[in-house]
Formats: sequence, C-alpha cells, structure tokens
Amino acid sequence: MLPSGHWDIPLLTDIFPASVVPHFFSIRCPHPDDDADICCWRWDRQFSVSSAYEKLMANRWSAPHPFWKKVWSLAIPQRLRLFIWLTLNQKLMTNVERARRGISESPCCDLCGGLSESVLHVLRDCPPARAIWDSILPPSAKTRFFSLDVSEWLLENISYVSISNSYNLAWNLLFSSCIWQIWKIRNDRVFANISHDPSIVLSRCLSWATNYANFIFHPVLTLHH
Repeated sequence: MLPSGHWDIPLLTDIFPASVVPHFFSIRCPHPDDDADICCWRWDRQFSVSSAYEKLMANRWSAPHPFWKKVWSLAIPQRLRLFIWLTLNQKLMTNVERARRGISESPCCDLCGGLSESVLHVLRDCPPARAIWDSILPPSAKTRFFSLDVSEWLLENISYVSISNSYNLAWNLLFSSCIWQIWKIRNDRVFANISHDPSIVLSRCLSWATNYANFIFHPVLTLHH
C-alpha cells in the first residue's frame, strides 16, 4: 500500500468522489516478481458462450425439469423436438397466445369457432384433431387421453413406447407425428385456406411416424429433413 503522502489527495478529490479516493490507497504497487498481466474471463480463465449465458441468466435460472431429457432424446427431427418444447412451455402461437401478445384480436378457434384456441384445443380437442385421435386410439385409452392437462398429456404420451394400436408403431413416435401434422393442417387452413381430407392427414401421420422409426436422424441432417 502506498502511503497517503505519495498521492495528491486534493487533486484526487477534485476529480473523483470522496468515497472512491480511499480505494486508491489499497492498490498494491507492481512488483518485479509479479506475473505478466493477461486478459481473462472474470468467472473463468477462458471465456465461453455457455459461461456467459449462465451468468446472465443466473437470477432467472430454474432447475431443468427431468422430463426435458425425454423431449430431446426422442428419435424424431430436431424441429419437432423444438415444437414439443414450445408446446410444453405454452409458447405455441395459437390464437390465445397471439391475442395475449396483442397480435390477434380474438382468441377464438378459426377452425371450429371455439371460444379459446389453446394448445390443447388445437392439438387434441378441436374436431379435426379429435377425429384423428379417435381413429388411432384404442377405446380403453380415450378417457385418460382426453382428460389430462397439456403438460401431463404431452409428457405422458411422449414417454409411452407401447400402447395398443393396429399400426405396429411406437406410440411416442406416432403421437409426435400426429401433433406435428395437426398443427400443420391447422396453419394451412388458417393462413392459406387449404383444407385436408382426414384420411389423407392420417396417412401422412403414419408415414412420418414410420419414417421416424426406420431412420436415425443425424443432428445436422434433421434440420434439413
């Protein structure tokens, strides 16, 4: 520590707030044995984007839900994993979400006129979606399937591999294919006024699910599939 006599204290107090000046006296003078100065990341010696993000989000970070691993490990294209992730977070751009953000005047469903086009309404309860589920679900599974809230509904169905159906496909793959195709036909109808025959939609769901079952998607290739 430098003695105070080595500093021009009046000059310092003219330039800096009085509360800052005492900190100068605690600065150790350089020494010949000191290591050379280097640029380093404050929280680690080497900067990384992940460490920066972790520090920026520290006050808002919440522990990851154990089911997220189920979402990201599904053998489906990455864009569909992201779609399921958005759905679980209730961030799918339904009319309810669009109205909440002020980019739509009405939260009503454009397909059936329902009062609230929520995530569950679009993907499960709207008549076009319901028709698809009724055609592939065994009667014994319908009561529970149509009674769960959105988080339970998604997480339970992407966790099931085996469920009684006549298509010989893993249920989580068939379910993922169906919700994706249901969302796509909704957007075709709303934004392009294109209607799809239910039998063609079901055939497409089965085709995509079979594709998921037969191929292992490379992390890079899935973005272009």
